[in-house]
Amino acid sequence: MKLNIIKRSYHFILLLILFSLSLVLTSCSIPNSSGVIISDDLISINIGESTVLSLNTNEEATWSSSDEAVAIVNQNGLVTGISGGICKIKAVTSKNEYTILVSVSITEEPTPLMTISGKQTVYVGSAIQLDLTFTNVKVEPRVDWSSSDVSVATVDANGLVTGVGAGIATIRATAVLDSLITKEYLVLVKDQTSILYDTIGNYVESRKIILDGEIDLTSLNSVTTKVISDNYERTIGVSNYQYVNVTFTEKSLERAGVGTGIIFKRVENNDAYDYYLITNYHVIDGNDKLKVYLGDRDVEIDATIVASDSDLDLAVLKFTFKEEISVCKFGSVSEVKAGDFIIALGNAEGYDYYGSATFGMVSYVNRNLIGESAKYIQHDAAINPGNSGGPLFNMKGEVIGINTIKLADTKIDNMGFSITIDIVKEFLEKSNITY
Repeated sequence: MKLNIIKRSYHFILLLILFSLSLVLTSCSIPNSSGVIISDDLISINIGESTVLSLNTNEEATWSSSDEAVAIVNQNGLVTGISGGICKIKAVTSKNEYTILVSVSITEEPTPLMTISGKQTVYVGSAIQLDLTFTNVKVEPRVDWSSSDVSVATVDANGLVTGVGAGIATIRATAVLDSLITKEYLVLVKDQTSILYDTIGNYVESRKIILDGEIDLTSLNSVTTKVISDNYERTIGVSNYQYVNVTFTEKSLERAGVGTGIIFKRVENNDAYDYYLITNYHVIDGNDKLKVYLGDRDVEIDATIVASDSDLDLAVLKFTFKEEISVCKFGSVSEVKAGDFIIALGNAEGYDYYGSATFGMVSYVNRNLIGESAKYIQHDAAINPGNSGGPLFNMKGEVIGINTIKLADTKIDNMGFSITIDIVKEFLEKSNITY
């Protein structure tokens, strides 16, 4: 685009008339100016686009931009958009000074997304087919499939997963030409022996509760509501931000995942406090930036990693906040028994369901999962994506586990797993973090 230029005329009268008209048209943008300014009050261009500005006088001008991060201009008046925003372009002559506002727009494109669907449980020697769904893409990209542990499960170029050995493996799909389009999917591989062992173990550890007379749930209700209210502000969100493509040359920092954390330590820091929280490693994995979300205050705060262990799937984050927040109490797995009532807190399916509470009982204590380093409390309190890293409480309001895995299949219902608090304590001590 090129702005109008008043050309030199050899007829003095015509030049005078045009000169007077231009003063009238531009007086709103350049008051008290005796010359003729750039013709518009505001021009708009996109990032990477250019336009030529010129004065409708014969004066020699020196051009400059008030913010070269937004737009630049050369000494011929060529303006180029650099990033979204508004800046002033100035033309200075020996007698006058002229300005114009330039608005640089970002051409927004929808973020390409990929989802994986299919069963999450497969037997050794059998196979399951995982399917991909793409949104906001013009042409579906070619995808590379990979397995985190080929001794547990393998995956071919078409997403067919084959069980190799009992355990848990993460299946990853990555677009070949755009590594930002990626998705992970948890798969449980079981053989007949492990299924039988789990079934027997659950029956052996079951507890029968015999109640005589009328059942009064009033006391139980008061206990559960107190546990939830006491720990609501301590149980917070963990936001995993990653860069995604906005245009061919630009990337934008977007929230890629949401998990949960529980504050266990507070240290005074001048007029503020440093807070420490425990969460899952897979909640923060692959981040470009981390933040915590305080839902009761509706505020998101930058956070840093203090310690992490991918094998245990645990991480400690730290953030600074001026207001005082209470901290949780740790219990002991030695006091946990199958049949105990428990409560889970977390952000099921993200912050739209921030602080969701679910109730259940312990199914098995100190469960070993093949291929995993930690020990787990198996329970039937409902947990969903977003609950990862969140606390599991006993009826005293003590944290006895960190929710991390849910098994989902047409033959499986209400099987959640929490890393035992004893494993968490060992991790903190190994990382020289007091609690």
